[in-house]
This record gives sequence, C-alpha cells and structure tokens, in this order.
Amino acid sequence: MNIERYERKIGNVKFGSHDMLRDYGVIMTSFDIGMPSQKRSSIEVPGMDGVIDLTYVLSDQKIYENRPVSMTFEIPYRNGAAPWDIHERIANDIHGNEMYISLSFYPGWHLEGNVSVDGMSMNDGTATFKVTCDCNPYFIKNSLTMATYAVSGTMDAYIRNATRWTIPSTEVNGTVSVKTDDAAVSLSTGKGRNAAIVLKSGINKITLGGSGTITFEYQEARL
Repeated sequence: MNIERYERKIGNVKFGSHDMLRDYGVIMTSFDIGMPSQKRSSIEVPGMDGVIDLTYVLSDQKIYENRPVSMTFEIPYRNGAAPWDIHERIANDIHGNEMYISLSFYPGWHLEGNVSVDGMSMNDGTATFKVTCDCNPYFIKNSLTMATYAVSGTMDAYIRNATRWTIPSTEVNGTVSVKTDDAAVSLSTGKGRNAAIVLKSGINKITLGGSGTITFEYQEARL
C-alpha cells in the first residue's frame, strides 16, 4: 500500500496517537464534517407575536452546539490479517474514548470529542465500517499563539484571534497597562491571566502603556 499516495488523494485521520492508515492500513473512503448549530435562547410572551430572542442578552459571543463528524473506512486484505481482527483492534483502541481527532486535510488544527466505532459490514468481499464523533464545536490550533510587545510610553497593538473568544495569559516584565474596548488594567512583573482582557474574533486593538515588555499567549479555535 502506498500510504503517501492514499493520504494525498483521499486523506487520513488520527484518533489520538492512532493513525488509521499507518497503524491499521484502513482507507477512509468518505467523511462528513458537520457544522455546529448556534445555541439560541428565547421566551414566549402570552398575547405577543413570535418570541423574544435572548441569545445576546449576556454577551455578543456566539455559542454553539457540538459538531457531528462521521467517516467511513474500508479494510483491505493485507499481510494475511482478517478484516474482523483489524476492526476489533480499532474498536478496542478508540471506541468510547474522548480523543484528539487530527485530519490530514486540516493541518495544524484538531477536533476534540467522543469517538464511536460502528459494526463492520461485508459486501462483495469488501469490509467497511463507520466512525462517528460527537465533537466540541471548534477546530483547535495545535500550537499556542504568542505576541510580544516592547512598551515605552503609549502604543496600539493589533492582535489577531480566530473565531472563539479567549482570555490570554500574560507575562510582563516591568509595568504595563492594557486597555481594550471593554476594560483597562495595569499589570506588573509576573505571569497570570486577567479575566478583563478578552480577545474577540478577528483583529483586536489593544492600547498598551507604561514601560516594559508584555507577551500574550493564547489558544486559537475556529469553526
């Protein structure tokens, strides 16, 4: 089996450290990565048309349901291994587990969710099975994003973040003030996380003041 050719042409997936193509020799023949539905909140008022939408009463941040993901795999005969033995190995390794799910066509990002392995079917000598995943809504960036600024006086910093809002950790050397659209805080030497500093989706303008250096470190997540 030419693993690289299959991976380029069809794609591959890893559940945790378990590589479906390299570890088991199974080929992904189809996949369906659903979009998470937005969570909405509303109330009905007697005698009033429609409903009152409360979705954004507490925050402008969008909240989502879990993301459904499913994949179908084919088990080719190879090295004398019976398809049912390979299917059993896979089920023992990943079925029912909360895992990182890494797809070759989304490099640098992963999903997180519960993995379920369906039973195996045999049709005209071809063995297939399906894996379904109940995933958190966002693709998570594998590496943390960092942005460092040397501050002397007042300056504007523009920090890009993906879809999900996040509270970054900060490391300060000196005394640095941080002002966003919603809050202003003063930070002194040390590491920490201040709930008043929130990075929203897109480009965040942050005004920095004082004297010293500050590093923002955060985990990006996108739909």
